[in-house]
Amino acid sequence: MTTQSPFPELKPFETPPRLPSMESLMAALPHHDFAKQENSKTKARNFPSFPMESTKPPAPASPPTVKKPLPAPPRASTAPPSPSRKQTPTAPMPTPMASVISAAMDDDTPPATDDDLRRALEPVVESSLERVLYAPDKGLHTYLEPMLRSTVRRAIAEQIDAAVQFRSTGTVDRLGWRLKALMTSRSYDEVVFRSTRRYQVEEAYLLRREDYSLVSFASHDPARHASEKRVEGTVKKLVRRLTDDEGNLRKAFDYADDQVAIIRQGKHTLLVALVRGRSNALVRADLDYVLRQAEDRFGERLEDETDAFLHVLQPILEGCLLIQSPAPPS
Repeated sequence: MTTQSPFPELKPFETPPRLPSMESLMAALPHHDFAKQENSKTKARNFPSFPMESTKPPAPASPPTVKKPLPAPPRASTAPPSPSRKQTPTAPMPTPMASVISAAMDDDTPPATDDDLRRALEPVVESSLERVLYAPDKGLHTYLEPMLRSTVRRAIAEQIDAAVQFRSTGTVDRLGWRLKALMTSRSYDEVVFRSTRRYQVEEAYLLRREDYSLVSFASHDPARHASEKRVEGTVKKLVRRLTDDEGNLRKAFDYADDQVAIIRQGKHTLLVALVRGRSNALVRADLDYVLRQAEDRFGERLEDETDAFLHVLQPILEGCLLIQSPAPPS
């Protein structure tokens, strides 16, 4: 039963329902059937294979809980543990130049100083100097020593007639050398030169590499030094013996009695020196210096077929004639 409110815009008041009777309460209780329960125990229960549909939304799936594995037992080590530091692969040690550059690029670090630049350039300069000064084949001494020897020889030759480095020989030695000169039909000076194992460059010839033609020459003999025709026969003999049977250029060969032809090869020319006596490494180094002097001055022009360099290069080749051992004893 509802009562009307004097205000129609409000909802009507509802009267509370009455209390149920005892009969209605008893009728509402479920009735238990024991006979059906006994029959249901004997029958096999069939459970549905799929869940029943429900109108309730499914509950959100909770993430599976992952159990933390037990930590491995620490290995026994002699070094004390350092838990704060992480083990990272060791990077290669940077070079001084790379460290200076990285420090200059970092805004937090102060600007590089002159000492930093010196420390960065020191290994580079040191290695370069070692390569220039102490290289066995291309060191600075291979250029300075021949140049100094050539300069000193020319200065001595211009100031004095002869330089004597030995004391005078004894009477017995001089008598033996004179007897040997009489028996071999040689001069006394020649016997002394051979007996004391002297060496001296007597002639030098500068040839082109392409056709072995003569560029210039120098000789101890004044008549041969002034005439090209007198050395033509010698040049032809040397050209025929420059190469071996396989066509390779020789380094040295015996030319005549007590004379050895030494061949030095340059970029554009060949220098052939006739050395009397036994030569050594100093002689070859001095010949290389004279060859560099000629090629550095004229370069590729030496390959041209011309006689313009015949007398121009003679003063340079005369430096080869000063290559000799110390003066023999008197």
